[in-house]
Amino acid sequence: MFLRKLSEVIWQAVKPVIGTSEAYKDIGENIYGQTTKGIDKIAEDACINFLQKNDVSIKLISEESGTFTFGDEPKYTLIIDPIDGSTNASRGVPFFSLSLALLEGNTFNDVVAGLIRAPLLLKNNLFEVEKGRDIKVDGKPIYRLPIEEKLSKAIVSIYVYDTDLEQVKPVASQAYKTRLFGSIALEVCYTATGLLDALIDTRGSLKIMDIVAAKLFIEEAGGIITDMEGKPLTSNVFELSARYSIVCASNRSLHQEIISLLG
Repeated sequence: MFLRKLSEVIWQAVKPVIGTSEAYKDIGENIYGQTTKGIDKIAEDACINFLQKNDVSIKLISEESGTFTFGDEPKYTLIIDPIDGSTNASRGVPFFSLSLALLEGNTFNDVVAGLIRAPLLLKNNLFEVEKGRDIKVDGKPIYRLPIEEKLSKAIVSIYVYDTDLEQVKPVASQAYKTRLFGSIALEVCYTATGLLDALIDTRGSLKIMDIVAAKLFIEEAGGIITDMEGKPLTSNVFELSARYSIVCASNRSLHQEIISLLG
């Protein structure tokens, strides 16, 4: 599979610098004005070199440098977050992921395949999906833990700024447990498989690269992901200035309970 091979190339490039000063150093800013770490640039360069070396005809959207076009009139678009959880990775914390999505079109609904890989985790470290065809975890058909339909029994990952604490307080106070690991794409996949039950991010700072591959994975697995009002994510992926807040859950009953509490 193309995405798996590309993820391996990226991983082999960044593996030697995980947890080193080279990974952690600031080397500039990405297209969003955010700090680019050394590890981010190494990962993106590995991706670009792979596409060029193999004469892949494709349009590339990357968090660090923006949009590239390889070949003439490419049919597909590749959206990558080469390191989702850069701070974790640069410090040697193993909870980070590579997120890759392949699109035949320009909206969330046009994603045809996705891969999220967490190379330093021993299991639950490879999530692959082909729209309408196949969904796998660690190379095997997806296995979902029992679904928790009630918030009082759910483990929920919550990302929030100080100004939004009151909004999420009803959810946090009623949830069985709350967590925050530092890689949104990976945590959405964990929600799809039942390792988490739900995820909320109210910050309004998520970018297309953070969620586009994981969105397909959780939906194909039977879960749900929406904005804070429960509306579908339908943006044009080339609107790189767009920002998102999300609510995702392993099932609609839990999702609706959370949406109602968020007001």
